[in-house]
Amino acid sequence: MILLALAVVAVLGLVSMYGLGISYGRGILQGFQSGGGAGVTQETFTMYYADWCGHCQAAKPGFTEFSKNGTVTVNGKSCAVRMISPEHNPEAVAGKNLKGYPSFLLETTDGKTVEYTGERSTDGYMRFLEANL
Repeated sequence: MILLALAVVAVLGLVSMYGLGISYGRGILQGFQSGGGAGVTQETFTMYYADWCGHCQAAKPGFTEFSKNGTVTVNGKSCAVRMISPEHNPEAVAGKNLKGYPSFLLETTDGKTVEYTGERSTDGYMRFLEANL
């Protein structure tokens, strides 16, 4: 029971730090300074979400529709499209510089990581991918 209480306090502390924009070291709380895309074998556009996040819940239906085929073709390139919950798949976010939730990241085969901050719609996602691939 004590371990559960400590885990809850730790998670609440991290969530508070995200909300206040506090960062430290080279952990997941740092911004997008590093390439982060090293080792990527295919262009990948990912929505990182948390089940408890209201903004994520609002964005999920549109992104689910956008990602239903698992890939999109943009400028002659195939781009994987996926959704990842760090709570359910922590290994998938190791080394990612997530600022908060939801986070939309495009990782390219040449090592770039580009954050998407535009309109949360199929058209918005496509315009972003067309401009960055």
